[in-house]
Amino acid sequence: MALFITEREVAELLDFDSAIAAVEEGFKLMAEGRAVNIPRRRAVVPGACYTCCRAPCWANTASWA
Repeated sequence: MALFITEREVAELLDFDSAIAAVEEGFKLMAEGRAVNIPRRRAVVPGACYTCCRAPCWANTASWA
């Protein structure tokens, strides 16, 4: 199920320092080969362009293959 949130809701839920820490951790995990950055997908149709951005989810990385 998709969860749609606004920029305002993001700002209310996540402070800047926490966001920077999460991004740094994500890049660290990618450098270690324990995370993957999935690129955005776009569907272009006459008169519109739809962008799909997947949100990361955190899991117990010790159980990853």
